[in-house]
Amino acid sequence: MKFKLPSLFLFRANHFFGALDPLGYHVINISLHAAASALFTYLCLSVIFAGDVTLSGCAGSLFAVHPIHTEAVSICPPPPQ
Repeated sequence: MKFKLPSLFLFRANHFFGALDPLGYHVINISLHAAASALFTYLCLSVIFAGDVTLSGCAGSLFAVHPIHTEAVSICPPPPQ
């Protein structure tokens, strides 16, 4: 049995803020992606590149705009059954 609580919480938050309007779902998903990108940039700054702001910023920017992440931001999956 899978642990579905985080995904159910996100679906409820999406429905609370956006009801049935897709814009609300996209705003929530883009906000989560921006937070993950900022966290990755901070991780690069503090651990991987040891304070090099330029390399950390480049890595964080690449993480934010890389095409592999578009499905997570642009598609609203159905709730789990």
